[in-house]
Amino acid sequence: MKYKWLPVFDVHNCSGCRACVSYCASGSLTIVDERVTFKNPEGCLSDEWCVRECPVGGIHMEWLPVPDSTCVGKVADRAPKMQAAV
Repeated sequence: MKYKWLPVFDVHNCSGCRACVSYCASGSLTIVDERVTFKNPEGCLSDEWCVRECPVGGIHMEWLPVPDSTCVGKVADRAPKMQAAV
């Protein structure tokens, strides 16, 4: 199993402001029903811009399992110990 450093969205805090979508260099995020969601998690660059730009602190990063694929961004062969987002 491979793991990827991906944003996790707190749907209860998301205001739908689109700041994260605007700053997503890979275009991996979108807004559905006024809440952020992935439209292409495989394309996420793991650069954490969405985390930095969220005005309500509604996004954090975690190592999440992904199927073997052509993912870009930070990928590990097994889940590293949890790291705080910077």
